[in-house]
Order: sequence, then C-alpha cells, then structure tokens
Amino acid sequence: MGQSAKDKNDTSRVPRTGRPASNSRTKKTSKADDEHLARLPLYMGEVTWRVAVPILTMSLGGNWLDNRFDTRPLFSIIGVLLSILFASLLVYKFLLRTFPDIMGGKK
Repeated sequence: MGQSAKDKNDTSRVPRTGRPASNSRTKKTSKADDEHLARLPLYMGEVTWRVAVPILTMSLGGNWLDNRFDTRPLFSIIGVLLSILFASLLVYKFLLRTFPDIMGGKK
C-alpha cells in the first residue's frame, strides 16, 4: 500500500550489504597515484628488463661453460638459480626506489 511492487524490487540503489552503492567515479585519487598510473608502462618495461637480462645472460653463460667443460647441466642450473636471485634483488631495489611509501623505503 505504501510501496509499489516496482519500488520493493528496485535494488539498483542499495546493494545487498545494506550500504549505498559506491560510485567509483567519485573517488578522488592523489596526484602521486595519477603519476604512477601514467608511468605504469615504463615501470613494466623496467621490471621486464631487470628480470630478462640476468636470466638470459647467466643461462647462456652457464650453457657456454657446460659445453666448454662438458659438465652439462651443472653451470646452466647454477646460472639460472643465480640469475633468479640477482633479478629478484634488482626488482626489489627498483620497487623500493619507485614506491617508497608502499615498500617502506626511504622517501
């Protein structure tokens, strides 16, 4: 009597949680967030080369040493393991420098 059937079934305004629906367009982002978002492709490129170069060079170097000393796959495995550690360190240092507020590094 007070509400029509259409009003009772209208759930577009209030989600099941009982709170009003948040509009993502109204959220304010800081200037730093916008700047990081704009530089995202550059960050992806930075991380990519910091991972790819050590892995490629150390695995190829390990393969070359294995062929030279006939120790296959000893140096290849050592090279890949060392390159993973080295690449992880490079990426971690990059993240500390780029996102100090998130990673707990120096500003």
